[in-house]
Amino acid sequence: MKIIDGKIGGKIPAQDFQEIRKASVHNTNGDSMTLGKYTPTVDDSMYFDLGSKWSEIQGKYKLADNEMFEYFNVPALSDAVKSGKVIRFSHKPDLKEYEASYLAKEWKYLQNEYGFDELTLEGDVWIASK
Repeated sequence: MKIIDGKIGGKIPAQDFQEIRKASVHNTNGDSMTLGKYTPTVDDSMYFDLGSKWSEIQGKYKLADNEMFEYFNVPALSDAVKSGKVIRFSHKPDLKEYEASYLAKEWKYLQNEYGFDELTLEGDVWIASK
């Protein structure tokens, strides 16, 4: 990410960015990352969630949707893949009904950047694999 005048993308002060990133990723010690609608359970999968703060952050730093995705979703996905976590989706992200969603964008990112190409239903989640 570009840092301009000490700000990520020239918009978010680096310190604020680090605090937001830390607050947005939960259960970082889990061996999987669950994407989509997820209610934490006993399995303690890692998940990304800015909750109601999403709009607040977007407005405060004047970020477009694609910037929010690039600044927050992408690093969380990359961290999960690089640390060897199993990537799980709560819903099948390549269905037409999700094509405009962040879930679909996350799946496309994983495909393009890390070579994921399969989704396998295991229980009630879809597991991404290469």
